[in-house]
Order: sequence, then C-alpha cells, then structure tokens
Amino acid sequence: MSRVQIKNIKKSYGTVTALQDISLDIPSGSFFTLLGPSGCGKTTLLRTLAGFHQQDQGTLLVDGEPLDHIPVHKRNIGMVFQDYAIFPHLNVGKNVAFGLKQHRVPKQQARERIDNILRLVQLENLENRMPHELSGGQQQRVGLARALVTNPKVLLMDEPLSNLDAQLRIDLRRELRALQQSLGITTIYVTHDQEEALEMSDFVCVMHNGVIQQSDTPWAIYHQPANQFVASFVGSNNFLPVKVASGFLEFCGVVTDLEADYLAAVSSEGAVVSVRPERIRLELFDQPKESSATHLRFPVSVQYHSFAGRELRLSVQATDGTPVQIISEPKQAYVRLTEGDTVWVVIKKSDLSFFDRNNSGLRL
Repeated sequence: MSRVQIKNIKKSYGTVTALQDISLDIPSGSFFTLLGPSGCGKTTLLRTLAGFHQQDQGTLLVDGEPLDHIPVHKRNIGMVFQDYAIFPHLNVGKNVAFGLKQHRVPKQQARERIDNILRLVQLENLENRMPHELSGGQQQRVGLARALVTNPKVLLMDEPLSNLDAQLRIDLRRELRALQQSLGITTIYVTHDQEEALEMSDFVCVMHNGVIQQSDTPWAIYHQPANQFVASFVGSNNFLPVKVASGFLEFCGVVTDLEADYLAAVSSEGAVVSVRPERIRLELFDQPKESSATHLRFPVSVQYHSFAGRELRLSVQATDGTPVQIISEPKQAYVRLTEGDTVWVVIKKSDLSFFDRNNSGLRL
C-alpha cells in the first residue's frame, strides 16, 4: 500500500491549460476516483502520474519519493487502459507475462505470479485463448491482470469499463472493488460516470476545467456539494432562485421561516437553493398545512408525471412559476394525479443547499 501525493501540478498544451495547480493527498490503500466531464483534466492527471506526460510545474510523490524524473517503466505503477491495450498476436498467458519479462522476473517466480493473478481475475482456464476469442469483459480482465502481475505500488485505471455494455459494467464494478480491497493496492480511477464513482470509491475528486471542485467521500460529494457545479454534475438536482423578502428567504413563491441574516451570503442576486428530487416528499392535503421547525411545506401544481415501476417522476410548478422535479415512491394516489392538480411538497430543511452568486455552497 502506497500513499500518493500530488503537489501544485500544472500542465498546458499550447494556450490550453489542462491542469491548474492540482494538489491531492491520496491515502495508502484507498480507491480514489477522478470524476468529471470530458476535457476536465482527469485523464491528463492520470497519464502524468503514469509518466506518459511531463508536468510543467509541481511534483508527484509515492511514499515520499519524487517521480518527476523517473521514466515510465521504472515508476512501478500499473496502468489499465480504456481500450484494453492487449496484444492481439499473444494469448492470455503471454499478454499477462509481458511485464514480467520487462522486469526480468525469474521463470519459476513468473509462473507463480501468472497463475495467481489469472486465478484472481477468473481467467485461470483461458490462459491459451487468443484475444479475439474473448468477450469484452474477459479482455478487460487480461488488461487488469497484466497491470497487477508486476506487483505495482499504485494502480491507475482510465475509464476501464466504458466500452462494456451496461449490465457487464455493473458486474465488473463489484469485481474490481472487491479485488482492490483484497489486494489493498492504492488505486486511482478515472470515470465520467457518477454512479460508478459513488459506488466504487473511498474518495471522489470532482474536476472541471482543470480545477479540483471538491475532493471528499462519496457521501459528502452527493449530500454536501462544495459548489453549484458539483451539485449539478453529481446526480440530478433542483436549483431554485432565492431572494430576501421581509427579512426572510423566499423561494418557490413562499416566504420561509429561514432568516436572511443567518444566510446573509445568499441574499445577493443570483443566489439559488438546491434540493435533490428524491428528497422532496409529496403530500395530499385538503387544507393547507404550515411549515414546522424542521420541514418546509408549500403547494405546487402538477404538470406531468411518469410511472417507472419502482419510482414516480413528477414535474410540478410552484405558485411563482418555478419548475420543480420530484422523484417519489409510486403510490397509487400519486399515479392518479392529473395536470393542474394541486399537491403539497414537504422538504426537510437540512436537505437544502444554498449557493451564492460566486458559486460557493452553504448549508443549514
């Protein structure tokens, strides 16, 4: 298990800045995911760690030892690529053995390592198969075995599941995570798939435009986003304009009991409040019901809903015209709602996140 430190890394391609002063401390033995949209810098950072790119500034360390001037083949870092990158003219066993030959591992020791790693990735009966005789999932396992067989200090994975079909991706997520935990190897994983990142990781680092937006546990990334970009990129969210009215905060046409002084930073123009669709509860009242010390309640008009088996998705509109998206349990009474029906939404105050015009996040 190895600790990875990334200190003030900058990287540009001509006039385009790919990485802007990136600093991370990745704990030993952790599964650490770089998450973000295409072009955010996550793959550039991974390939810089591997040694395929040279940073313009900053330093990279593994267990306190700088990597900056160490060539790729001497960094003792394993790499699993998006496109498998296995040799089409070599069978499974020879593909896996390739790195051991590069490291001049003795024949008997190499044989033991190959047997062990093929068993770990469930390919022990396919050693003599050629790549074209394997499924996509099996080919990816070959790439993983080849990266692990050299006993690297750190494992890097660049969107390794993106070329697989949906169900196979889900199955391999669990396998990869279980394998990483059993080996205890520090793993840095790149993906743009939010669900994949949240499910597999000990820590998630969200990137955008070459800048770290937030690095934290999956729970904190989802429930305590540092800014509006994180809140919008990771999962679905409602962003509702908020303003000050009579000394209190107002959104969705309702003056709440949330004092503007308590959240003075969001009283500026451009501030919004966010709440996850699945955190909004529906209630059907004959008579209006007031908010409580812990919950907000206000009426909305149903615009559209769709039944998706285990959940019901609704589009509703607040009295001021603000659209709100809700994901609810599929109660029959809710399924029977029609356009124009009035229902009440209930939101727990602690589920609200506020963002000022500078994109900074605040919570109750």
